[in-house]
Amino acid sequence: MVTAVVLGVFTCLTGCAAAEQTNRPQTQPTPPTAPAEPSSQRASAFTMRLLEDLEAAGEKHKTIRANVTYKVENPTLGDSEQREGWVAFSRSTKTKPAKFRVHFDTLSHPRGPKKRARIDWAFDGTWLTHAVHKTRQMTRYQIAAKGQKIEPLRVGKGPFPIPFGQKRDYILKHFEAVGRDAAKGEPAGTVYLNLTTRPRFRKDLGFVWLGMWVDAATHLPVRTISHDRSKNITTVNFKDVRSNEKLKDALFEMPRPLGWTVTVKPLDK
Repeated sequence: MVTAVVLGVFTCLTGCAAAEQTNRPQTQPTPPTAPAEPSSQRASAFTMRLLEDLEAAGEKHKTIRANVTYKVENPTLGDSEQREGWVAFSRSTKTKPAKFRVHFDTLSHPRGPKKRARIDWAFDGTWLTHAVHKTRQMTRYQIAAKGQKIEPLRVGKGPFPIPFGQKRDYILKHFEAVGRDAAKGEPAGTVYLNLTTRPRFRKDLGFVWLGMWVDAATHLPVRTISHDRSKNITTVNFKDVRSNEKLKDALFEMPRPLGWTVTVKPLDK
């Protein structure tokens, strides 16, 4: 139930933006071609090392903060939009749950001007808060019981496919994984991992396939491109990635502003 709520909530990242602007310009984006689904069920030695490095990064990098661009293309409608902002993540410890914050400042379309469009997502370990500043509306979803720890950014179930501390066995169970060195024209100093969702999990996870470029030294994300069941293509670029900074708990909390409409949705028991 928890993972279903998280996935459903973040589906609104695109839908909420669409509702903000009804007279958007149309364009015909050229989507990347989906990679062929790997035929082998067994990952190569290169891929296994990469997955192990990603898992180890979860222990090494206790916090992450980065600037982010989030672009969604809809080839069917010939439309696209891009948001810019920042993301912060704090992994779980023995005493604290995992937390994250996603903040967008701007929204733009291919032939339109960049506009201020502030949106926040904040998860404090128990409550996921979605705040749309333009309409002064806030929704709080309880997605974890008191004292329960969840993994809010697990690949396929969070707002972004962030390869931070992902468990190797989880990846191998849910995806066909193929790794390689970055090719010419791809982000420098990275390695590439392609994940194709195994058919039996496609109804539960947020994408059909995903490509991610990971810094070869830090094993932190640089870029991801994913293709969901609706054929939307989402590209996320991370810049100025910083790790192990001290992040205050207040960063992951969204107090109720005066004059806002607040909807509270407790955990469905």
